[in-house]
Amino acid sequence: RLASFEDEGRTPASVADFLVAVAPRLDGRGHKGQAGRIGVLGGSVDYAGAPYYAGMAALRVGAELLYLCTAEEACGPIKGYSPELMVSEVYRHSRMDCAETTSAEKDRMVEKMVALLPRLHALVIGPGLGRHPAVLEAVARVVEAARERQLPLVVDADGLWLITQRPELVKGYTNAVLTPNVMEFGRLAKAVLGDERADLHAVARALAGPVVLQKGRL
Repeated sequence: RLASFEDEGRTPASVADFLVAVAPRLDGRGHKGQAGRIGVLGGSVDYAGAPYYAGMAALRVGAELLYLCTAEEACGPIKGYSPELMVSEVYRHSRMDCAETTSAEKDRMVEKMVALLPRLHALVIGPGLGRHPAVLEAVARVVEAARERQLPLVVDADGLWLITQRPELVKGYTNAVLTPNVMEFGRLAKAVLGDERADLHAVARALAGPVVLQKGRL
């Protein structure tokens, strides 16, 4: 069946209608790569598990191809976890951490990511990313490039740390979903409204575009 929408075609009438609208048709007429190409930009010299779980979650809910972009130092462990993920290095921590090479390494990271964006249907930013200032500067440029292409973004974990430092990266962007836990939401609220106790609706209105999915208790 066809999906039903409200608000002049902007809002699916139900969860079922949303799924009908976004899920690829598995009718045997598609080709490789047409059923969802997802990118994950995350992982670091210290964290390899989070991007793996993000990538596998995308595959298990139906994505077809998963491009996992990470630090060179994290590639080996992640590749060892699963052959289903296409793992590529987009920067080297040792070069990001060296004053003599950091500028060139940031540029290399941005160039590699921007070259990948046309292949993607959506990009996840943040799982295991870490908070190295040079890496976050490069990621900010990737977000700006993704916005230019109107690429859907999901921002989590250390990606949200970046957004609390630079809320303008996603402000007004309707193709972004932010997924803060309670601590991350408090930081986001303070960054956007100056009040870490601000409620969800106030934060979402202030951001004027992104969907804010506030995680609850486990």
